[in-house]
Amino acid sequence: MVAAAIPQLRKGAQRFFTSDRTPPELEWVNDLSPLHFRLFVVDLHDALSGTLIHKGNGERLREVLEDWRATAEVDADPALSKKLKTPRQKKTYREWRSSAA
Repeated sequence: MVAAAIPQLRKGAQRFFTSDRTPPELEWVNDLSPLHFRLFVVDLHDALSGTLIHKGNGERLREVLEDWRATAEVDADPALSKKLKTPRQKKTYREWRSSAA
């Protein structure tokens, strides 16, 4: 399944760099924050270059697209983004002692 999708992903990524319009399969990039968008473009270029050099090995490209799509989903949800950026409170634990001892 993944191997079959690699040529389609590669074509979509190439169209991303050569067109003024975002390819339909990459429309989620519009949800990335400006900083994440710039980082995505660099990461995509790196993965796409590697994929073209090693024809048929699109695993890195697939991973990059999946990871950045997840980032776009977080960027598109302000409540989730805020929750993930909020530091967790440190928990304190008490030593457990068995009453049987």
